[in-house]
Order: sequence, then structure tokens, then C-alpha cells
Amino acid sequence: MTQKEQVSQDDLYEFLKEHDVKISRLAEMIGMKKPEPLMSCFKHHNDWHGRPRKLNADHIAALNEALPRLSEELLNCRLKFDPERAETNTWGSTYDKGLVEPIKRIGNYLNITKMLERVAGWHNGKKCAVLSRPNGKMYGCVTKDDTVAINKELLSIAGVLERYELVEDSSL
Repeated sequence: MTQKEQVSQDDLYEFLKEHDVKISRLAEMIGMKKPEPLMSCFKHHNDWHGRPRKLNADHIAALNEALPRLSEELLNCRLKFDPERAETNTWGSTYDKGLVEPIKRIGNYLNITKMLERVAGWHNGKKCAVLSRPNGKMYGCVTKDDTVAINKELLSIAGVLERYELVEDSSL
């Protein structure tokens, strides 16, 4: 077994924000009905006594169990560009329309709009045209390069989450 990297809740939250991981999905994985309490702890909102909130031992244990599961689920979302299924347009660009639904599935775990903008350079309009407008010219225009960029991001996030072990931060 590999050595886990111990991180504070602030370090974990910063990583989750930078990589557009949905806190609501993480809250669901640890059994919270709503994501607000988890967000409140991550953001250190004041409790009713005026003290900054932080994760308790139960939350930390639950998150430590959930992080490897989330990592595994992200790995299961990797895309497979299929040259047999791909189509080439008149300009010579090759696209795989079969990747629309798998990309949408990634949206269960990551903010897909921000992630696609960050890793593939897609703006919101392109994302909508490619993933949500079946009658449009851009629908399903997912290139091999897009697939590689998305998969690299999924592998990167999954690798980090697998290594992280959340520890109690005594400085709060």
C-alpha cells in the first residue's frame, strides 16, 4: 500500500475548487442529504456561537472513505475515442459523436462547463452546441485531442484524491 499524503480540509477544498469537483457529489457520498453543511465547514462559516466551522472526526473519516471511491468513479468516466465510430468532416477534422453521453456523465462529478473550458478550451456556447443541441452542426464534435485532454484531467484528479488522507486541522 502506498503512503497517503496528509492534507488539511483547506488544502483538500482548494484542490476540489481548482479542479471543479462538485462538493454536492462528495456530500452525497458521505451520506449528507444536503451539501450546505459540508460547504459551510470548508468555507469556515461561523456557527451560532461565532466560531469558524470545521469538519468533525466523523466527517473526516467519511471523507477519507469517500475520496478513493470518488477517484475510482472518475477513472470509470474516462473516454474512449472510437475511430470506427468517428466521422470526418469536409475540413478533415475527425469527431466521435458517441462521446457526448460519456462526457455528460462526467458532469455528475465535476462542473463540466468549467472543466471543459479549462482543459479543452471550450467556451459555454461550444459546450452547449456540442453536448446539448442534437440538430445543430456542432453536436458531437468531440476530437481525439479533446478526449486526451479530458482523460488527462480525470487521471490527474483521481490520482491525487487516491493519495490524499484528510487529517484534523488543529489550528482552527
